[in-house]
Amino acid sequence: MARTISERLSNILVCPFDHSRLALEQARFSCQKCKREFQLSGRIPIMLDPGLLQADVQKEDEARKKEEMEIFDNLSSYQDFMNRAYLRAIKEDISNSLLSFDLKDKEILEIGAGISLFAGKLAERNRVVLTDINETLLNQNPENCDLVVADAENLPFPDRSFDFIYLVGILHHLPDQKKGMQEIKRVLKEDGKVFISEPTKWSVNLIYYLGRKLLIFLLGKNFVRKLVGCGTPDEEFLDTKELKKVFSDDFQIKIRKISPIRLLPIRFFDNLGFVPKINHILEKIPIIKNFGAIAQITLLPKR
Repeated sequence: MARTISERLSNILVCPFDHSRLALEQARFSCQKCKREFQLSGRIPIMLDPGLLQADVQKEDEARKKEEMEIFDNLSSYQDFMNRAYLRAIKEDISNSLLSFDLKDKEILEIGAGISLFAGKLAERNRVVLTDINETLLNQNPENCDLVVADAENLPFPDRSFDFIYLVGILHHLPDQKKGMQEIKRVLKEDGKVFISEPTKWSVNLIYYLGRKLLIFLLGKNFVRKLVGCGTPDEEFLDTKELKKVFSDDFQIKIRKISPIRLLPIRFFDNLGFVPKINHILEKIPIIKNFGAIAQITLLPKR
């Protein structure tokens, strides 16, 4: 693919705030209705509220999003975090789950892709669009995918655009998880499917969550960020009860728990290679596996 925006992508983008069609003029998209303008960076449209791109952000939710935009600019820190033994085992499990879907000639969306581990393979037989709020990470993705810098709470796509949507470890980064889930429903086709992998609150994660809150209170966010190595300390883990409120009327919801053991996400603990091996054993025990830290959620249409 040339290093320019694809015609197909240009044709499906809409304003993320009022869903109006956009005009492409001189390396920027403009919305005739709300008058917002969205710049192009090479082949990547920057479909964010222009206010988020300013240096001084006042609102708390916007400040969190701004932090997400900037914290992952450090590629070496991101890659160190993603290559830890604990996460490598989870990523392998997720990859197997994704490849179990029969996907060919489909319109696929990955939300919060970062440096996607799965899109290259899926794009061999499908049309794949990747979004993330961080341009630096998005730029590292394969040429056979369309790339869009976007806020998961305000997706720049028309209603019912995609056959399959997947997101891995993204919802807990959002200030408004419910809005993010509603956006998934909006851009999914009527017979579309969704795959979500998320750390869940009501699991062993609760110990980490409460401990992190205490450390932030005592020692501050910067200390916790350095301790973890990557990420934003304000994240909140997913409550699957809230997910069911959004999706249960229209979807069959299948939840599979993995990783009953989750140590604090500190470099030393995450690199202990024996933890994933123990988890593989515990995941086969019916009662224990229900306490898994990670939920793999499949949403299938009822109709």
